[in-house]
Amino acid sequence: PLYELAIKHHRNPESMVRAAVRTLTLQVYALEDEDVREYVTEGECSGYIREVAQCLSEQVTILRETLPAVENGTSGAAQTLQATIAEVGDLLCYCSDMLSMGCGRLTPILVHELWERLCI
Repeated sequence: PLYELAIKHHRNPESMVRAAVRTLTLQVYALEDEDVREYVTEGECSGYIREVAQCLSEQVTILRETLPAVENGTSGAAQTLQATIAEVGDLLCYCSDMLSMGCGRLTPILVHELWERLCI
């Protein structure tokens, strides 16, 4: 239940809430329990990995759109750029942490979703 509640807040505007969600989910992924791993990769919550990849893709798009605005000196663009770079960095670290856990069920799903959203 805690995992389900946490992932509902992964797009919360408050960065500390997003960090708490990432921390909690990493702790769940670290559990060496096959039922838990099946639940997070095949159950109702399996879409969360796709959501993480989609969020990263959206942030990269914002970054791509913000760079020309910064070059043109658009008001507020530098702040948007800074915040977006921080969020992209956080998401990349989170994905790296998930991949480094060696969870056999999680890794192929995350790699597939990242490939679909960022490379194609």
